[in-house]
Amino acid sequence: MTHIYAISAFLLVLFGYGLETSFFRYALKEENNLQKSYGTALTSILGSTLLFGALLFLFQQPLAQLFDAGSYQHLLLFIFVVVLLDSLTSIPFAYLRATNKPVKFAVLKLGGIAINIGLNLFFYIACPIIMKQGDGVLFDFVSSWYNPRFGVGYALIANVADSAFKLLILGKDYFKYSGKFDGKLWRKMLSYGWPILIVSFAGMVNEVADRQLLKWLLPGSEEEQKIQLGIYSACYKLSIFLSLFTQAFRYAGEPFFFAQAKEKDAKITYALVLKYFTIVSLTGFLIVALFIDIFKHFLSDPDYWVGLGVVPILLMAYVFYGMYYNMSVWYKLSDKTRLGGLVAIIGAVVTIAVNVLFIPKFGYWASAWATLLCFLLMVIVSKFWGAKHYKIDYRWSEIIFYIMLSVIIFGIVNYLQQNDGDHLILNLILALFGVTLFLLVFYFREKREINSLLKR
Repeated sequence: MTHIYAISAFLLVLFGYGLETSFFRYALKEENNLQKSYGTALTSILGSTLLFGALLFLFQQPLAQLFDAGSYQHLLLFIFVVVLLDSLTSIPFAYLRATNKPVKFAVLKLGGIAINIGLNLFFYIACPIIMKQGDGVLFDFVSSWYNPRFGVGYALIANVADSAFKLLILGKDYFKYSGKFDGKLWRKMLSYGWPILIVSFAGMVNEVADRQLLKWLLPGSEEEQKIQLGIYSACYKLSIFLSLFTQAFRYAGEPFFFAQAKEKDAKITYALVLKYFTIVSLTGFLIVALFIDIFKHFLSDPDYWVGLGVVPILLMAYVFYGMYYNMSVWYKLSDKTRLGGLVAIIGAVVTIAVNVLFIPKFGYWASAWATLLCFLLMVIVSKFWGAKHYKIDYRWSEIIFYIMLSVIIFGIVNYLQQNDGDHLILNLILALFGVTLFLLVFYFREKREINSLLKR
């Protein structure tokens, strides 16, 4: 499953070729551009998806060998279908974001999730129970097609149903808008969007390269390597809390940034957004890192807890990742997407280099620090290049103050907390004190500005 979904992530980036960001750029640039940009993007994604999809199915056997998936080539067909369906809904979902329809967006996404989970429960829990009964109407129905040896294939079928549901609801837009194609605008969108494709691929490297490199570079026996990789992968999941926050912010943030560009005080707004985004992210960092005695129970096996020390590093890495996303407005609004691609490539090179050099000696700790250094460097590069091409007066002194404050609070509280398992209440009190202290400092420093913003 992990391997198959890694393939799907790669294919989705390829099938999207940066068109979603291009759509936002041109749809929100002028008031009368929305429908023209939407029709152009829809037509483009429809044509390219049908073309790429035909190539996938035509060359499925060599692709299975390329992806090292020859033993489960039949399962690749399902993920190909998922990629095709999700590609076709990417622009309609972007349209909902561009037109400020978060409720419909969320209902459709959650509806697909409900179908996905419901079918998984049916295939993996209900069907085995029905098969054990040995008779009845349900048994006759299920036994006519159910095969336990199909295994993870049923999860992929559930995913196909999820994606098909969303396309069924949104697909009518293709009949309504796909004829409104503008060739000149399309060429501009492609020129703007292809570097975003590089950004996305480099971002995938930053996200997944560490676990791939750990497989190859960890010292010790094969069993020891699997243990270390398992510990790191499990602890990495605890950083998902900040990752999800950043993803949710991106859904609303991208159309907001492009729409705001038309306002006179846009750059002031961008500076405020980065400041308060960073503060909220740092609050999340402290909550998860200091209350780790609670969050560690999301990992089902206590044997994983030996690696909890990397969690604060990964959390801070995602703070910087969110900052970088905020700052990426400079190359998106100045149409310097090629430079944006270069920033992402620099980050990917750092990720690979640090992992290759230090995993043999420091194990998964090297991977955690590589992730942090990668995103920190991308923030620094964006700061200097952004100042040159689209200068925004970010409040760096305040941002750096809150970053240092959160790190100092974490360091002191973490030092005072006990790791023997017998002082849970004390650890939680110290954690609550640390988070409360950070929020109090924030409130008293920013009280006047917050009140002013609320009045506006």
